[in-house]
Amino acid sequence: MQGPRRDDFRDEEPGKILHELRYDELTRAGELPYSPYYGTHDAPSLYCLALWHAWRWSGKRSLLEAHFDTACEAMQWCDECGDRDGDGFQEYATRSVKGYRNQGRKDSGDAIVDAQGRQAKLPLATVELQGYLFAARLAMAELSVDLGDHGEAKKLRGAAANLRRQVEERFWLESQKFYALAFDGDKHAVDAIASNPGHLLWCGLPDSARAAAVAKRLLETELFSGWGLRTLSSGNSAYNPLSYQRGSVWPHDTLIASAGLWRYGLHEQACTLMHAVLKAARIFEEDRLPELFAGIDACCGFPVPYEEANVPQAWAAAVPLLIAQLLLGIVPDASHGRCFVSPWLPSWLRRLEMRGIAVGDGTLGITVIRKDDETVVDAIQATGLDVVRGTTEAPLWGSPPQY
Repeated sequence: MQGPRRDDFRDEEPGKILHELRYDELTRAGELPYSPYYGTHDAPSLYCLALWHAWRWSGKRSLLEAHFDTACEAMQWCDECGDRDGDGFQEYATRSVKGYRNQGRKDSGDAIVDAQGRQAKLPLATVELQGYLFAARLAMAELSVDLGDHGEAKKLRGAAANLRRQVEERFWLESQKFYALAFDGDKHAVDAIASNPGHLLWCGLPDSARAAAVAKRLLETELFSGWGLRTLSSGNSAYNPLSYQRGSVWPHDTLIASAGLWRYGLHEQACTLMHAVLKAARIFEEDRLPELFAGIDACCGFPVPYEEANVPQAWAAAVPLLIAQLLLGIVPDASHGRCFVSPWLPSWLRRLEMRGIAVGDGTLGITVIRKDDETVVDAIQATGLDVVRGTTEAPLWGSPPQY
């Protein structure tokens, strides 16, 4: 269902990945654009990352070859249509009379505000969109090498480096020691403090000093509720802990930030976020995380449900798996028949065991314990797989998200 043409009613463009598909009566009658609807600006970059992750975990060349052209067309969309004005950044604005105003990670109509709580003017270049494209270019570079196209890989890495430089120059708010939420239609910084820069850390774009500054701000009470990260700072006049994306907590949003902190070696900070989400999960029915919940402080004693949250929901259901992968330090490299393992357990977790982890044609089982202040691998069972102790040799700014 990748877009083959331009259709403004459905925000469709050649190479764009769909946002959603519905079968309701109004959609079938052509009154609504969900047949499918393409009003998402991050799906093309994320498609490339999904293919890269699938390749790293499976090592199946048939899978890579079957979907690589789709990823290339998605990347071409990012370069030609995703950058609406040629300034190097991804920016969105709906062309549809029934389209979504916001088309990034936070797609509710009121989600993107400035520091005074005012709605930001379209088109909008949100900060996480730039991070996703940065990582996608690195992912596609690695896939291009695996397919023998070293020239294309060099081009993609150069484009990623240029984007990183531009983001660091334009989005960094020195007075806040944080990244701007977005740039608006007048090219002014949308200076609200929000959870989005956590996604930038997951993509590995910031330098280490700025990553540490972002980590410090993320864990301050304006963003960290005690159960997870608020989508918008409690100090913003538009903050509402019961809103969909102006102060609520999304478990996957928190864990992507946690993975970003982990990437920079900020394990204690990352585990603070993990622990908060796991404590919240224990309180919800059947230990099941909802799509989102209210951003009310943990001092109230329990995470307050969001009335219309989906339960179960795929992003939230993935959170415990990502936590386990982070704590075990698993980075798959199935095409080379190996898996990197670099575990680290926090003080609140004394033992972690996982079995039957599929990496390519092999399987991995691992038991890790915390002994005093040290993390010790108690047992490893690997079949058809080489296990490499320690981190992947890929440099921090030369690889896509490792987790």
